[in-house]
Amino acid sequence: MNPLVSVLGAVNNPGEISLAQNMYPEDAIVTAGGFQEMALKNTVIINRADRNLVAGTYSKLIEYTLDLDYMLGKTAKPASPFILEDKDIISVKRPIDATLQPLVTIRGQVNYPGSIIFEKEKISLEEILSLSGGLSVNASIESSYILREGLILFEDLSKNATKDINLINGDQIFIGSINDPIRTIGNVQFPTIFSWDKGKRAKYYLRNSGGLKKKNESTIVNLMNGKSIKVGFLKNPKIYPGTTIVALAKPEKEKTQNDRTFMQEFTNIFSLITGVLTTILLISRF
Repeated sequence: MNPLVSVLGAVNNPGEISLAQNMYPEDAIVTAGGFQEMALKNTVIINRADRNLVAGTYSKLIEYTLDLDYMLGKTAKPASPFILEDKDIISVKRPIDATLQPLVTIRGQVNYPGSIIFEKEKISLEEILSLSGGLSVNASIESSYILREGLILFEDLSKNATKDINLINGDQIFIGSINDPIRTIGNVQFPTIFSWDKGKRAKYYLRNSGGLKKKNESTIVNLMNGKSIKVGFLKNPKIYPGTTIVALAKPEKEKTQNDRTFMQEFTNIFSLITGVLTTILLISRF
């Protein structure tokens, strides 16, 4: 088998590579695609197989200082050459907080929608909106939300605009519009789409959908920011643009085997009684 070494951690193409003759750790890192942007480039850890039954160890760890001048081709060989061996494992480290500078997209009702690069780790919604030219005249901050990896991040943007938000690279911020419609669906008489009417609550839209049908189990208000609120006898939630009000019907009760047996027996007995009465009626006529 061809001798191999592994290069793991903060390199562009981690994995196994063929071990060349007189290969140095610097050579292996270059072969593995070089450092990732946030890699620690001064030292690496080399794991070398060294089974010691007495000590109960499988390998030894060697901390090696890289020669960056050699990696850049400025010298013929490293200042302190270290020859790699078959099955050596090189680990290139990266600080736990080392991440790419976040690139976040803001869409919807801002004056300058687009991508924003942050200059610091934490930023408030107020600062984000300022970088985007502020809210448009049709903006609804209560209907705004953050999308991360296709899912709504549970963050109420309307609560405190000056509070720092923890955003990561690729997050998308959607600023809602007062023109986003209200929908009633499910177990209502007439599922309807409404224009948002400021100040109106859930039961107003339910009444104007003809009310609930019979056997309604529960009614849920689903806000654009991912929050859900139940409508009840004493609960009549505020409604914001883009809200969907869902009425859930009670599930049909499934008939059990006993129910079916009883109905079958009842039908048989009823048929028998009907037959007997018919016979008696016919006899009485003669």
